[in-house]
Amino acid sequence: MRRLFRSNREFRRLFLAHSVSRAGDAFNTVALLVLVFDVTGTGIGVAGVVVFEVLPVLLLAPVAGLAADRLSRPRQMIGADLARAAFATALVFSTGSVALAYAVAFGLSA
Repeated sequence: MRRLFRSNREFRRLFLAHSVSRAGDAFNTVALLVLVFDVTGTGIGVAGVVVFEVLPVLLLAPVAGLAADRLSRPRQMIGADLARAAFATALVFSTGSVALAYAVAFGLSA
């Protein structure tokens, strides 16, 4: 893999972009967990964030598979990024609402 990383510029760029994206997703999850724990003070509230991050994977996978096969990939990626930005921006205007945190967790995971 080192050889591929050194010799293939496209792979290197993809690998680094993916790494940064995954790190951002991990920080996002931690931030949501801390926010909900700060608001509720309970582990049940924190577990709700985890549930709302897993639900889209279970519920939307069949539809997402069909969309991935039929729609333009660049449009899907841009649309998904814009939707994720809207969900993340919603947190800026929240007043510590647990329901909004759950909705954002669902939306970002979707």
